[in-house]
Amino acid sequence: MKQSAWIERNRKRELRILYRERRLEYEQSKRTPNRREIEEREARNNKEIIELLQEDHKKPKKLNKKPGLDTFLALYSYIPATPYDLRHTVLSSWKPHSFNERKQNLEFLKTFVYPYPLPETLLWVSHSPEYTLGKNGAKTKSSNYVFINLAKKWIGDITSGASFYKLNRQFFTKAETHYFLSSNVPYVDAGSVLTLYFYAKSRARSMNHRLSMMIADVFSNKFFNNYKNTLVEGFLDLLSRAPEYGYERNMLGDISDFVLSKMRENKKANGKQEAFSFSGRTITSVIKLTNEWHEEIRREAEAERIQREAQWRERNRLHGKEKSLDTSHWK
Repeated sequence: MKQSAWIERNRKRELRILYRERRLEYEQSKRTPNRREIEEREARNNKEIIELLQEDHKKPKKLNKKPGLDTFLALYSYIPATPYDLRHTVLSSWKPHSFNERKQNLEFLKTFVYPYPLPETLLWVSHSPEYTLGKNGAKTKSSNYVFINLAKKWIGDITSGASFYKLNRQFFTKAETHYFLSSNVPYVDAGSVLTLYFYAKSRARSMNHRLSMMIADVFSNKFFNNYKNTLVEGFLDLLSRAPEYGYERNMLGDISDFVLSKMRENKKANGKQEAFSFSGRTITSVIKLTNEWHEEIRREAEAERIQREAQWRERNRLHGKEKSLDTSHWK
């Protein structure tokens, strides 16, 4: 090889090595920021942290505690025009005097819709949403849809000026109507409509406030879908015949389960056999029937358990895998 070619070859090799070294330095500088970049980044982070801390110390903005007229008009749009209705005359700039939500609603109703007292439980239930959004974004009826609409219907009946009793004979007697319209039952959720419903029926049967509230709480949970069943009315009549009996919440719950089973039996019988009723029965005889029913349920569950164990042992025996059970350590 000529000397000039050898020199040129070495020169190109040195250039390639120098290029690779500089390339590596450049890539390294991109991956590892220099001191100035680190300081700038830390300064930015510190500035953001200081701003966040300052935001935390700021007082929250005041919420609109006095909604405008549009809010109340939309909220009570389900109430048809009443003999005292002034909603069409109110100025758009109107706002309630109080900051309290309860007082705001009552002020609007008494001033522009209906000047007389209304069962507040029904009002708060009517504010509950009738529909909920499912996972796919579709609207579905709320689990309390029926009771929300029932509360709205009853509010409409009260404000219409007509006789509430005549419009709702299928629900109430005259005495029950009185207690329903005048009682104040605490609002918990949309199911409070049923609590007020059963409370009024209990008070109309001369039961005291404490017992009536206990009955209303138990019945609104147990008879959620059967509140108009004749057996429920019969059960209330039975309780009213012995108000001095020492009722307890658990006892009422057990008897309610027994009543639900009798409802199912009456529905299946469909007139083929005499329907169960509380006519002529006493609370002690019904408690006895309830205990016998619970004992029968327990025996049936025990028989099913024994049958399942026997089937399990038989399957293991057929497969040659039967094992003896050591029950000495069982409680």
